[in-house]
Amino acid sequence: MTGYAQNWNVKIDNDFGVDFKCHMWYDEIKNKDFSSIIDYAHTNIISKNLHLTDTILSSREDMHWIKYNLFVELKDDPTTKNIIKNIKRAYKDFVKEIEGEEKELYINGWLNILTKNMDLKRHCHGNHENSYLSGNLTLTDCQTSVTKFILPNWDNPTRFHTHLVKSKKGHFNLFPQWQYHWVEPIDEELRITLGFDLHLKDAVDYYWQNNGDKDLPLSRAVKI
Repeated sequence: MTGYAQNWNVKIDNDFGVDFKCHMWYDEIKNKDFSSIIDYAHTNIISKNLHLTDTILSSREDMHWIKYNLFVELKDDPTTKNIIKNIKRAYKDFVKEIEGEEKELYINGWLNILTKNMDLKRHCHGNHENSYLSGNLTLTDCQTSVTKFILPNWDNPTRFHTHLVKSKKGHFNLFPQWQYHWVEPIDEELRITLGFDLHLKDAVDYYWQNNGDKDLPLSRAVKI
């Protein structure tokens, strides 16, 4: 096992007390040659300024990240295959560490591309009965940027605790889809991360049964 978990638990042992837990997983890919994905980003996204739509437009329909699944676009790329292999390994270790139940997974992935002074607004990936896990993998060398995660402050509901995760090339983490996170304006000239959602079969089935007529990111999720 190369990765490790960090756990937050708040439990007041009575019928009406807080019972909260949050688990995150930190891991690393040894082969840090992501050049094929970086080339894809430059050719298909950056050269067309499509990455700008993911941060400056308020209309979700105009955002580029929802229009493709990197794990479909580069399904035959050895680097992408290696990333999936590492995600599956990390997931197995994560579930084992928290004594959970391993599930069949589907994945949807996209590139978060920031240039100097750009940021990533506070958001979560899902907060409903079919939400599961999300993750991000840093693909470029970063010196100062971090991803900030929110943890509840049970003593003051108007405030929250912030957990910082440094952006290191080849490092990735898994976290609950409900967990809010953001990136403040960066100093680096270019920061590229691979964001992804891990969905359960129930979520995929629910989409096709209830929202199959809508072009949602879940429609592009593939089994791993």
